Amino acid sequence: MPRRKLDEQPAAPTPPAEPKARGAGVRLRGVADGVAWTVYDHVDGGGELAWRDATNKRRKARVPPSVSTDAQLKTFATVTIRTVVQEAKRADEAKPAQPTRPTFKSFSMRWTSGELARLYPDHVKFKRTSADDAQRLATHVYDHCGDVALEDFTLADAERVMQKLPATLAPATRRQVAQLLHRVLRLAVYPARIIAANPLPSGFLPKAGKGKAHGYLYPSEDSKLLAHKPTDLGLRMLLGFLAREGMRASEACGLTWDSIDLEHGAVTLDENKTDDARSWPMDPGVRAALAIWKNIAPKPKAKPGETIDPETLHVFVDEDAKPYDPARSNLAERLRAELKAAGVERAQLFETTATRQQLRAHDLRATFVTLALASGKSESWVADRTGHKSSAMISRYKRAARTVAELGLGTLRPLVDAIPELAALKPKAEKREARASRRRRRADAPRRRAVVSRLVSRDRSARQQKPKTPGISEGFMVGQERLELSANGLRVRCSTN
Repeated sequence: MPRRKLDEQPAAPTPPAEPKARGAGVRLRGVADGVAWTVYDHVDGGGELAWRDATNKRRKARVPPSVSTDAQLKTFATVTIRTVVQEAKRADEAKPAQPTRPTFKSFSMRWTSGELARLYPDHVKFKRTSADDAQRLATHVYDHCGDVALEDFTLADAERVMQKLPATLAPATRRQVAQLLHRVLRLAVYPARIIAANPLPSGFLPKAGKGKAHGYLYPSEDSKLLAHKPTDLGLRMLLGFLAREGMRASEACGLTWDSIDLEHGAVTLDENKTDDARSWPMDPGVRAALAIWKNIAPKPKAKPGETIDPETLHVFVDEDAKPYDPARSNLAERLRAELKAAGVERAQLFETTATRQQLRAHDLRATFVTLALASGKSESWVADRTGHKSSAMISRYKRAARTVAELGLGTLRPLVDAIPELAALKPKAEKREARASRRRRRADAPRRRAVVSRLVSRDRSARQQKPKTPGISEGFMVGQERLELSANGLRVRCSTN
């Protein structure tokens, strides 16, 4: 052992170790709100409360020396644990919620509900046929890929949807489903910016096959339908109007009286499928029929304190004053049923084969175009009423129009004469219209006289201030007329003698 130097001091004794915070034993155990807790003795007096939170993390709190009895310890433990749990809960609620990834279904519903059109009005237009899109998606798409996140959507998901389509589905409907898939994913790329690229390649859409042959009504069949009194009068008005004005069913069902000018016989259509406002003069028989129908059509009852403007009411309503809805009124089925009830038996109107489609409400529009072309109306005349954008669309009806012309089927009867109930009221309506016309002429007489007087005065002033022809003597005559000035120079007016 080495010897210690004389100047070195002896080492100080090692101090005793600090006592641990926890005492020798457990003072009390218990459960508060489903949380087990324990109070340990503490060397400094009082105690230490310990428990584990929901994440199994050990938590502890000092028990003051003043809390000594078992009842006080239980109360202290219960209050302390509840306070800590509530603070943790508030902290969790204050954290920003993690964004959920949009699925194909949730995003599609934002489109069909019109939400995307409101958020991005410059890039997404509101569709009047969005209810049809929503129905096709719910029927053919959502069950197979509705819960797939857009970020995870692949070509395989779209192909699975197309493979699950019924084999009996028409090629046009299959293409519509594929177009919906493509449209939703394209919107997710822009303007929504949820995915970077559309997973569907350019050749994904099925090719449009040849369409089935569609029918149209003969004038004699239209007369039978409109003369069938058991059919609701409002429905006959609607069907007769469609065949004589060429509107789409959705456009006619949405018409209100403020869109129809009965005085001048014009109809204005501001909202339509192509977003191209148009206006045109109605057929005189349609105008007369609407004038009578406006007076006898069922009117909704106003609620207490409510005022109904008659010009805002729908034109075509049923016997309960409810407007017809092409999506819910089953117009196609009702049209075929009423034709059969009226004694129309032509098989082509009621059969569906691989090459022919049974008559639809939309085919009343085809009836209008076909009969108009057969009677010699121009394509421009037809397009002004139907809103067709191209001549190619109208040309599809020319073959049928030539057939109608060769068969000599004729044209549709005036609507006011084709419906017996309206024909019976026609004399009264004509007398009422004549009286109204006379009142309008009398009221307009002062204005017309003022216009004529103003024109006569202007003509007299022009004659008095007419400059002399330069370079020509006042008495110079050519034939029976003198030389006159023209906008393009001198003009000679003369007779043969």
